[in-house]
Amino acid sequence: MKTNPPPAQPAPRSGPRLTKRERMMLECLLRGLSDKLAAAELGIGVRDIRRHVQALHLKFGVNSRLQLAAVFLSLNRITIDASSLTW
Repeated sequence: MKTNPPPAQPAPRSGPRLTKRERMMLECLLRGLSDKLAAAELGIGVRDIRRHVQALHLKFGVNSRLQLAAVFLSLNRITIDASSLTW
């Protein structure tokens, strides 16, 4: 008798659900852009940038941008080759 394979399991979530703007802001943050540069790139105000960062802090349960970046990279299993960083 032929059996059906088990149903596919949904992919594990890699952190909280983010809005499109939050994802864009997180990308700017990971690239090291200042609030002013991120605002210019996204075409929004600096206050909006700060609100998005606060929302990201709450969603990821962190208190700083550094923690936010570290948690995001860890959840998504992204590693950075330190030799490629410029200081």
